[in-house]
Amino acid sequence: MSVLKIYFSRQWRDSTSPCSWVLCDEQGALLQSGESPIAALPKGHECIGILAAERVLNIAVTLPPGGRRRWQAVLPYVAEEFTLTEPEDNHVVPGPALADGRRMIAVVDKSLLVRILDAARHAKLSLRRLLPEVFLPALAPDSWTLVWNGSSGFVKTAAASGQALDNGNGSASPIALRLSLEAALQLPKKIEFRFAQDVAAEQRHLPQWSDLQIPLVAGADWDWRRAAI
Repeated sequence: MSVLKIYFSRQWRDSTSPCSWVLCDEQGALLQSGESPIAALPKGHECIGILAAERVLNIAVTLPPGGRRRWQAVLPYVAEEFTLTEPEDNHVVPGPALADGRRMIAVVDKSLLVRILDAARHAKLSLRRLLPEVFLPALAPDSWTLVWNGSSGFVKTAAASGQALDNGNGSASPIALRLSLEAALQLPKKIEFRFAQDVAAEQRHLPQWSDLQIPLVAGADWDWRRAAI
């Protein structure tokens, strides 16, 4: 069955907002692509939503004893400390446990999810899954993966952790990246650097981020449209 991937960017607000999309066959080959309001997207396909890195906050927290049923009640309150919003405004999903006993959680604005689901329902799209883009790139052993468009991007630090990055340039790395390295339980041996697909050729220069003290290694271009789910 073909799959319709819909990208919800930082600028997407509601059903009137254009969004990038791609229709793929069962092998992942691109059949169609475009940018249009969600109501104009092709119908009758399995749909997967991809949330831009800026839309998802991934944090490591200490959770109280108990299973997922108990966590569902307390997770919004745990996330409140980091989001500075009311607990009922957060949709929080628990992720894998870390070596130090903490657990990763993914936090999304609940009103954003409501707008996405409402738009899909009114457009008669069968949207069953929403995935953070930051989780999609492959991750080599002992390395992080960084996607960059020239001034912003995101870094994937583990199977279910990563964050959006901005305010970087050719000589100074993003502050959020440096903070992630400082907080890491184990430093990567390298950072695989991948330019976003649409970055112009004249801007494709590997940054000289000497403030990182972690080598940057050039990787293949990043294109969410072709990413394995």
